Amino acid sequence: MFTAVDDPTTLHGLNYPQSFLDSLPVLRPRPEPHPPIRSLNAAQFSDLHFAHLTSHAPDHVLFPFLHGLEGDNEQQNAFFASSRPKGEVPRFRGLVWVACDEDEDIVCDVDELDDDDDDDDDYSSSSSLDSFGPTDLDEDVPMELDPSVEGPLIKGCPPPKPLEKIPTTPSPVPITAAQLPSNHTSSSTHAKPAHLTCSFRPRDLLRTRTDERGTANVFVEPKIPDGISLRNFGIQVPIYATISDIVVYSPRGATKSAVAVAEKFKQAIELKLEERRARCPNPDALVLYNVFVLDASASEMTEKLPHLVVRTEDAYPSGAHTDGTDAHTHGEGDDTTRLLRANTIDFAQREKDEMRDLTQASEIVSVVDPQSNIDPLALAGSNTASHWEPSVGQIFLGNSNDVPLPPDRRIRMRTLRNEDEDEDTFDWRTNDPGQGFGYDICVECHDYAPFPTSAHLRAAEEHLRVLEKRWIERCVADMDSVDPKAPIPLRPPPSASHVVHLPFPSSPASSVVTTNTILPFIAFLERLMQPLGSSSLTYEVAIQHLAPPRAQNSYDVHNRRNTSAGFTPSSLPPPNSFPTSFFPSSPSPPSSAYTRVRSTSATFHPASSPSTPVSTSPTSGAPVPLRTRPVKILIYSADGYTESSVLALCILMATRGISLPEAYLTLQVEKRRSFFVYQSDLGVLRRIEARLEKERATQSQEQHRNAVSSSNEVGRSLDATKVGGEDESHAQSSQGWVRSLGRAAAKSVSFVSAPMLDEAVDHSPGTSAPSAVSSMRSRSESEGDTAGQQTPTPGRPRAHTMPPTRMPPWKDHQAWFNDPRFDGSFPSRVLPFLYLGNLNHASNAFMLHALGITHVVSVGECALVPPPHLESANSANGAPACSLPGSGAQFVPGKGPGGQGSLWIEEREGRIKVLDIKGVCDDGIDTLEPQLEPICEWIDKAREEGGKVLVHCRVGVSRSATVTIAYVMKHLSLPLVDAYLIVRSRRLSVLIQPNMRLLYNLLGWEVKLARERTMAAFSDEKCAGLSEAEKEERRKTRLQCELARALNWPFLAKEVHALNEKYLH
Repeated sequence: MFTAVDDPTTLHGLNYPQSFLDSLPVLRPRPEPHPPIRSLNAAQFSDLHFAHLTSHAPDHVLFPFLHGLEGDNEQQNAFFASSRPKGEVPRFRGLVWVACDEDEDIVCDVDELDDDDDDDDDYSSSSSLDSFGPTDLDEDVPMELDPSVEGPLIKGCPPPKPLEKIPTTPSPVPITAAQLPSNHTSSSTHAKPAHLTCSFRPRDLLRTRTDERGTANVFVEPKIPDGISLRNFGIQVPIYATISDIVVYSPRGATKSAVAVAEKFKQAIELKLEERRARCPNPDALVLYNVFVLDASASEMTEKLPHLVVRTEDAYPSGAHTDGTDAHTHGEGDDTTRLLRANTIDFAQREKDEMRDLTQASEIVSVVDPQSNIDPLALAGSNTASHWEPSVGQIFLGNSNDVPLPPDRRIRMRTLRNEDEDEDTFDWRTNDPGQGFGYDICVECHDYAPFPTSAHLRAAEEHLRVLEKRWIERCVADMDSVDPKAPIPLRPPPSASHVVHLPFPSSPASSVVTTNTILPFIAFLERLMQPLGSSSLTYEVAIQHLAPPRAQNSYDVHNRRNTSAGFTPSSLPPPNSFPTSFFPSSPSPPSSAYTRVRSTSATFHPASSPSTPVSTSPTSGAPVPLRTRPVKILIYSADGYTESSVLALCILMATRGISLPEAYLTLQVEKRRSFFVYQSDLGVLRRIEARLEKERATQSQEQHRNAVSSSNEVGRSLDATKVGGEDESHAQSSQGWVRSLGRAAAKSVSFVSAPMLDEAVDHSPGTSAPSAVSSMRSRSESEGDTAGQQTPTPGRPRAHTMPPTRMPPWKDHQAWFNDPRFDGSFPSRVLPFLYLGNLNHASNAFMLHALGITHVVSVGECALVPPPHLESANSANGAPACSLPGSGAQFVPGKGPGGQGSLWIEEREGRIKVLDIKGVCDDGIDTLEPQLEPICEWIDKAREEGGKVLVHCRVGVSRSATVTIAYVMKHLSLPLVDAYLIVRSRRLSVLIQPNMRLLYNLLGWEVKLARERTMAAFSDEKCAGLSEAEKEERRKTRLQCELARALNWPFLAKEVHALNEKYLH
């Protein structure tokens, strides 16, 4: 990398001696002082490209020139006037290669262009993959079929194992033989076009212009927007081309068309030189740029330039790096495999893939039978593929890719025949838990969805009842030699066409009507998730219930006929055809009639919902529900993190009996899900929270009265025992047990918060801060455990919800949630230990403690602002105080004791460490190039200490995003493009926008990291015995491999611009 120098004669970027040019064949001579058009072979171009890629010029050389200072935007030119004299062109030589073909060398006439802003330049309107048409990549790639429709379907008989996808054939473009896998064979019988990555078309760079001197080829004039813009990525291609050498090649080999296109570029370069000479203050310092023609066939380019030949994702193994909802991400494997990975990707699709994997379906609520040996902690944040527990009622949160869908052909066949295929009801191949499905109900949340009506809920409940009945009938019909007292096997997931689908609005209005609609819907879902407990349905009970009783009258006979028609049990597969993973490993041990849900802080009667038929066991008086298992519910939205957040938080508050701030932490920390809540949605969430708290208080009072009444009844019973004797006592106690059994259904469910002692908190400096987690109730404790007690006891710490840390003196989670700095969402979790946020996130110190954040990196925006009552004292003592960088950094009082809650206090008391990077403004002038390495080392040290780091600037989209991308590149050994799209996808509804200078810094950081990895792999110690020439050759090959997926500046800028356009317009 070049060092910054002020010598005006220094040429930055690509540099080669005159002897190199003299050795090249001349194709078209030009009059002095213009250099001729020369020819390059594949090896020479490879060396030229490598020199260009590794010679990253300092950012002050190219900026602010690349902002478009040669245009007529006087406001922007005045803004950057102090950085570069007007008319000065940087002494820099880049490299741009252009792919031409017989049908691709047409150049548009500048006079035919529409001046309308909607018809923007071609170079800035589309992704690079749009330029590869059917004639460009003509390799036949097999179609990847849905795994559920591969092979013939046997009606009613699911396979013993899930079907696997057919692997696709790799790649149309071979690499060199030495770098291919041992089992790879090339089937090419003819030369295919060889496209080089980061290529442009002639139409991206050239236009024809007609004036009094005639028609000429000129560079495209960039359309510089009005005002001051630091993110003019759309104009980088035409500007960068004017300060670069041009290499023209044909994907089909050396052709006459390539020479013709080279002549057009030569004319454009000479005209641009003439224009600059007229306005440049030092015309003799202008660089003379060359035009080359690549003289290489397609096969030669494939052999000599394997790192440059286009490798797309549909042919080479590649894809998203995210492998968990907690933002866990896998890096690159062996660096030698980089040549076997795609180097040309669809930015928009990769971003969607990263976001899809980040928000894949995971568990947020589990209702576990306390008598079972299932640990609910092991289910937190899991999915059906990793933990399939059919006896547990669960709610999952995911995105639209997690919805089980039947193959189109089956939907179409059923529609045409207008019939319901009963034999396909339990064909679970399209709803396979092994593939991450296995749901009974799917609730879609989106903006225009209505609330589910009572008719929806009744129909859903009836549908589930029919599914259970069909399964029970099929099991009874196939029982043969099964013990009648054995339990009925658990029902497998229904086929995708038999899954219940319900709507739900994403941002309901904050009103009483909304509250009265949401809470019954959540109660409906809770009923369906209740486990069976000890009331397992046996064959004996099922036979007794399914057997038609003796008819009493014609009306009963008519009803029985109507309810049993339309289903033939013998048409379904036998129970032993289903995998054993659908069934419990062992029957649940018996339990009492009243059980307590382990994970929802509620008690319940193990009977099913009111609409589920209930039978009575011949050996016991306990009711037995005619169902085999609770349901699995998927709540999803298109993106998986925004539109479903309101419903998910409401469900957590209702089922677990917790407050809204605790629901936030449960979803973020315990369930390890990233989510986003708009500030406008806080109103309805607070309304739901208030209603739930009111209902809990009412139920708590009822429980207290019942407990007092029960104790009085016990006292009277004891008195009667003394008078009536032992037999009377036994009879009365038996009657009391029966009465409690009959009344329990109405009083057994409780969501009341455990009363806590309102102890005074000592805020003196010498007092140790109490842990905030001590005031939180355990997930396994319910209000029934403490109801009626005069002296409540605090619950045990919820370590999985609140990470242990040194806590400041605060009472509850409302301290950070009601803080004016909290806007409704947490900072974005980029990696399990790395967060990206804004200045308000950093200033809300109590929220940092709640998330377990121990380190903060402030990039250009100071968050260490002392509270007003301490600022004056520090000034009087001469202590330095942090200067306010702007109006957005003013102190906002916290909600802690004494107005605390500022990062300034936490840093000085040693609870949070802060790295304050000063003097970096988001103005396109300041750079982060020298700070990236020490910042990444500081973050890495924090990670090794077991800490969590928040990186922030003002808004969290430019400076802090640049630092975060740099660390992801270093930590995971990823190229810039992959790290950029990972961080972009993690920011959820916030669009990261590093300014151009900062993004250019990351290009240099990519080269620096590649050099470090190369030197680590081929150090002098590891290369002992090799000559210096051999060392250099091996290091060069390794460095080419490390940078095999790196993009040059104009191509990267074009892709970023195309990606932003999808969101901004």
